[in-house]
Amino acid sequence: MFIEIDKLSIKRLIGQMIIARLNIEDYLQDQQYKENIFKLIKIGVGGFCLFQGNKVNTMKVIHELNEYAPIPLIFSGDYEHGLTMRLDDGTSFPHSMALGNSKYPNATYEVAKAISKEIKELGIHWNFAPVCDINSNIDNPIINIRAFGEDVETVNKNLIEYIKASEEEKVISCAKHFPGHGDTSIDSHLSLPAINKTLNQLRKLELKPFIEAIKCNVPSIMIAHIALPEIDESIPASLSSKVCNSLLRQELKYEGIIITDALEMKAIVDNYKCEEIAEMGLNADIDVFLMPENPIKLIESIQNLVSKNVDFEFKIKNSAQRILNLKEKYNVFDKLQLQNTFKINLDFPQLALETAISSLKISGDLNLIPINEETKITGIAILQDDNIEIPSTFFNMLTSAIENEISLGFIDKNVTNRDIDDLVRDTFLTDLFIFPIFIRSKAYQGSVGIHPNLIKAIREIKGFKPAIIIFFGNPYLEEKIEAELKILTYSDSLPSMAATVVKLSGREAGV
Repeated sequence: MFIEIDKLSIKRLIGQMIIARLNIEDYLQDQQYKENIFKLIKIGVGGFCLFQGNKVNTMKVIHELNEYAPIPLIFSGDYEHGLTMRLDDGTSFPHSMALGNSKYPNATYEVAKAISKEIKELGIHWNFAPVCDINSNIDNPIINIRAFGEDVETVNKNLIEYIKASEEEKVISCAKHFPGHGDTSIDSHLSLPAINKTLNQLRKLELKPFIEAIKCNVPSIMIAHIALPEIDESIPASLSSKVCNSLLRQELKYEGIIITDALEMKAIVDNYKCEEIAEMGLNADIDVFLMPENPIKLIESIQNLVSKNVDFEFKIKNSAQRILNLKEKYNVFDKLQLQNTFKINLDFPQLALETAISSLKISGDLNLIPINEETKITGIAILQDDNIEIPSTFFNMLTSAIENEISLGFIDKNVTNRDIDDLVRDTFLTDLFIFPIFIRSKAYQGSVGIHPNLIKAIREIKGFKPAIIIFFGNPYLEEKIEAELKILTYSDSLPSMAATVVKLSGREAGV
């Protein structure tokens, strides 16, 4: 399918530069929300970033919207470690840092290949991965285990395999978050983080993975919402001409799609009006504005700028042409074959489990595992927030795999001295404590640290009894807590929990 941009209105060309948010469940349940989505398509929006829903409903919605769209839509999402990062089903894979630590042969390539196959089957074309950030700041609240590692070599080796596998499956990969989000201590979902480094300093570390990604012909690069006062003192990287144009386009010779990080994040909406985002984005040569807070208003703002400055029309046509070329290259114009059910590829869960097992780092008294069947156990999950779904899943898997007498509980940072005293009394007959710690990088959390109350609780509850601590997430907490045995999983995904249960029980476990 060939589309001549000269035959499209300027408003429709601008629309191609917009990837809007699409919540599948809201679309299916809220008629007004559905009408708003159709209004965006009528204007000519380029595509959507998907959230919520299951595989069947997602495919149905994608098929329905493309039947209505005058120009086929591109569908995208963050599937760094699989569909389950955004949807209710699909294969869950270990996080990137687990892949970076995995001894499974070609782990990242095989996992990225599987992820690409699953998303492509639904009609999704664009995976906002791999993360090319180097997690050089252990207090980073938003990157952490989403990065492949803490050094250039690990990140480069894995990003190459991820891009290669995606490309082979005709899925668009995306190197993010340029020029590097690894040395920040603030979550850009909440406010604007800053990296006080010169361009020369960035060249020595942060930029190296992106240079490698460009060598791999990565088709898109996502720009971070971070302040770089040594490079552009007034504008965040995602809207900066000095970062996107001078550095990425001119110095690094990048010719692919430049896309912003989500524009609904507080780093942007708390600091800039829609009209400012439009003008700065065009001046920066942004090709795709991802998830603006108000897509229609942004399109109108860009259209208004064109009426005042014809130079912007040239920029818009260039970007629209890049996007249409991308759609053609990655088969976006192909007809989607609608399915009501999906066959489960049993190779994928097995790959995920074996990768997770090979990623575990276990240190301390190895005689504690597998756990003796006569051992009386108390398991107390350490929570990051009030969500107990993932910790409960782990406990269910553990109790299904062992025959031991086991007591279970959950505590968070609000644990009191009285709570601790009660737990010490109630666990007097315990032989072994298991403390799974569920703290990892999450949007809008603001921290990956562990509260002093929880460190105190672990220390006092275990007393002189042996304890196994499992870090389902932030591996850097290992240095803060003493225990007889420590297990680092680098992930709280289902296969990482299953891998841990395999080691604790000494038995095979399914995912």
